[in-house]
Amino acid sequence: MAFYDVVILRDDAFEESKGGNDRGTFTIKRTLLAKSNTPNPSFVEIGNSVALWPGLGNDSIDQLNGLRDFDGILARCSNRRFSFLGGTENAIKIELTYEGLSSYVNEDGGGSEQPNELQSETWRRISLSTSQISVPATDEEGRPFCNSAGDPVDGLEEETSLATLRYTNEFNPDPALSKIWDWLNTCNSEPYLGAEPYTLRVTGFSAEFDDGTMLWKTSLELSYNPKTWAISYYDAGLNEIVSDGASPPTYTRKVIKDISGNPVTQPVPLNGQGGQAPIEEPEPVTRDGEPDFGRFFIMSDAAKLTARPYPEKDFNQMLQDLRMY
Repeated sequence: MAFYDVVILRDDAFEESKGGNDRGTFTIKRTLLAKSNTPNPSFVEIGNSVALWPGLGNDSIDQLNGLRDFDGILARCSNRRFSFLGGTENAIKIELTYEGLSSYVNEDGGGSEQPNELQSETWRRISLSTSQISVPATDEEGRPFCNSAGDPVDGLEEETSLATLRYTNEFNPDPALSKIWDWLNTCNSEPYLGAEPYTLRVTGFSAEFDDGTMLWKTSLELSYNPKTWAISYYDAGLNEIVSDGASPPTYTRKVIKDISGNPVTQPVPLNGQGGQAPIEEPEPVTRDGEPDFGRFFIMSDAAKLTARPYPEKDFNQMLQDLRMY
C-alpha cells in the first residue's frame, strides 16, 4: 500500500486581472498533499489516480482540463506540478492552477456584456449582417398573386433581405455542444430579440477550444426572415375530392375536367376541403382604403395554405440550454 489520503495543504489563492478583451480573467492556485505510508511514492501513480480521498471530502484529484466550481464560477485546471514536500519522502505536494472568466465586464469599452437575462437588451454580443435573395413574390401578408380570373400566377419572384445575427461568447468554460442538434434548424415560437414568432431560424453554430485560455469560443447564428420562415401557397390542383353522398360518405379523388369534359391542364382553385372553389372575384389591393384595380390581385385568405417546415422552440431558453450565456 502507498497513498492513503490526500488533503488540501494550502487554501486557494485567487488572482484577477483585466486582459486585452472586454472581460476579466482569474487564476486560482490550490495546493494538495498526497500522504503515503511508503517512501518515494510515484508521481505518475498519484497523478493518474481517480480515487476518492476522505481529506478532499470524498473527491478526486483534478486532471488537466478538468472543471471545478469555485463559489458558482467554473474554472478549468490548466497546470499541475508534483514535487516532494521538503523534509520528507512520504508526501507529495501537488500544485494545481485553474483559469477562468471573472464576473468583471468592461462596459465603458463597448465590449460584450454578460446578459442578466437570456434576451439581453444591449445586443453587445451580437453582430449583424444582411444579404439579398430571390423568393416567390407575395404581398405583405404573405399571400401570392393571382390574375383577374382568380387563378394563381407562377414564376413571380421578388428580392428580399435576410438578416444574419451571430451571437458570440469568447469565454465559454463548458458549452453543451451535444445539445446544438436540438436547436439547429428550429424557429422561435415566442418573440425573441424583437423578432416576431417564426421569423428567426438557427442556421449555424461553431465552437473552438483555445489551449491558451483553456476556454471555448462559441458562436450561434440566427437568420431573420421578415416574412417568416412559413411557406404560403395557393390551394389549387388538378384533382378534387368528391363525396358519394352516402351516410357515412365515401370520398374519392377525381380528375377535374373542363367544360368540354377534358382533364384540365392548369391548376384549379380549391375551397380548402379538396373541392373546387366557387368562382369569386379576386381580392383587389387597396390604397388609402379605396380599391386599386389597376395594380394587381391577391388571393383571399381562404385560398391560402400555410406550411411550417421547421420545428418551433422557445428561444428564450436556448442560451441557457446550450450553456452559452
